[in-house]
Amino acid sequence: MILIVIPGPNVALIVANSVAHGARYGLITVAGTSSAVVVHLALTVLGATAVPEFPGGKLDWLRWLATCRLSRLVGHLGLACTRRRSRPVGRRRARRG
Repeated sequence: MILIVIPGPNVALIVANSVAHGARYGLITVAGTSSAVVVHLALTVLGATAVPEFPGGKLDWLRWLATCRLSRLVGHLGLACTRRRSRPVGRRRARRG
């Protein structure tokens, strides 16, 4: 329940509704956002407990997909770091004379 107390977008919504429509409407918004957080947390817990029960071979494709994506990103980063710029970046020297 500590997660409900941490300020975030819910607090902005509650303050905006309270200022625009009054304290009663603000309290209704608090009840709505708090109940939504409880439902969200319950679904998260159910999903977190369901994933480890999945047979090991069913998620191998996801692991390989993530591996390919990560290696592609690292490859692009490596190419970008090794390329030289055609012009030096920075201030130009003033011409004398």
